[in-house]
Amino acid sequence: MASCTCSRTMSRITVTKLLRRGIRVLLRAHDPITEFDTVGRVREIPASGCGGQAIEPSGTSGHVVSAREGQPAPAAGLNQNRACDKLLSFAMLLAPQLALVGMLLLPTAGASAQPQPGDITLALASTGDLRNGVQAMCINATTIARMTKRIDQIDVDIENGVIPQAVKAGGLLLRRTMLIPNAPAYLLVHTADAIDRLLTGQDFAPTSVSDRRSTLNTLYNTIRSYSIAVRRKDALSNLVTQALGAVSANDHTGELRALGRLVRGATQYAALKAPILTGQQASTVLADAIGTATYFDPVPVVRRFRARVRVNDLDGAVQFVIGAHRDEVRAKIAKFSRADRRNINNLITTNLSLADDHGDFRGYEMSRTESSGSVSYPISFSPDCDGVWRINDL
Repeated sequence: MASCTCSRTMSRITVTKLLRRGIRVLLRAHDPITEFDTVGRVREIPASGCGGQAIEPSGTSGHVVSAREGQPAPAAGLNQNRACDKLLSFAMLLAPQLALVGMLLLPTAGASAQPQPGDITLALASTGDLRNGVQAMCINATTIARMTKRIDQIDVDIENGVIPQAVKAGGLLLRRTMLIPNAPAYLLVHTADAIDRLLTGQDFAPTSVSDRRSTLNTLYNTIRSYSIAVRRKDALSNLVTQALGAVSANDHTGELRALGRLVRGATQYAALKAPILTGQQASTVLADAIGTATYFDPVPVVRRFRARVRVNDLDGAVQFVIGAHRDEVRAKIAKFSRADRRNINNLITTNLSLADDHGDFRGYEMSRTESSGSVSYPISFSPDCDGVWRINDL
């Protein structure tokens, strides 16, 4: 069987590609390497001293054979020290050729849809969160089953190392999720998080949006600044223009349709064999698009909540609280005196300063005037299982 010697200077992805081609990879003595297989399992192989190790191609994963563990030595018929000498000599002999192989097999700078091993593990964690979020949605079972099936396929693509396909499927899932009325924001955030971890190896951070028009205008200018073909640039920037028009017309459905097409286009461009967008460029588009799609103004919710408290309608008031915390908030309101309920505007104000924004969770500092002066209290909001933003806690 063909083989090559690997040191820590060779890319882990290069090692995996060699394994997939049926090439036996020999680990140079004293050089630990992280071995990972095509289903995203990761483990650190310790330095083996003089013994050396070999990773054998075995089905879809690399199998480690270690002389130190008492398993067959890489060079049959030789004692451990002689085997070590042979392996080191072999490594030195092939070093220039292996360096060239590594250069040829390493992804290019633009092919940023190729992940590192940790990114695969984190991406699978994100799709796991997404699957749990879908199961918790208050929608019909057919839609839940359809979305779960799509997430399962993305997992299969990631596990099989077909990362560009996983990125494309993630972008398509984002677009389809945006077409679901009141789709919970956490679905968009978890999906984008999985995509971003594959594209950039980083956690997804949606743009904190206080003015959708301003954010979309910035995104338009950003896309126009990309050094890509004009027709590709036009295709993406025209979708931003459509989203801007929908925002101006107060057409939230039209806004989400345009943003859905935008994120799908950006992910497809980044996942091509010859990428049109880098992973970081696609990530920027995702951040602004998802931040805009999950925009939330807490003031109307606070005002409606206070209006029900003021007339002692506790059942009506807790309808503006997420289901999981209604009993807790009801107990707090029940302790308010009649005077407190009449003056509820002074207790629960709309003087809110954003303190924590995770895309699907918004924490604010609510300031009010008391005898001791201005005091701040926390209040938070989250989308409920039906996708409607409600008070999370106060």
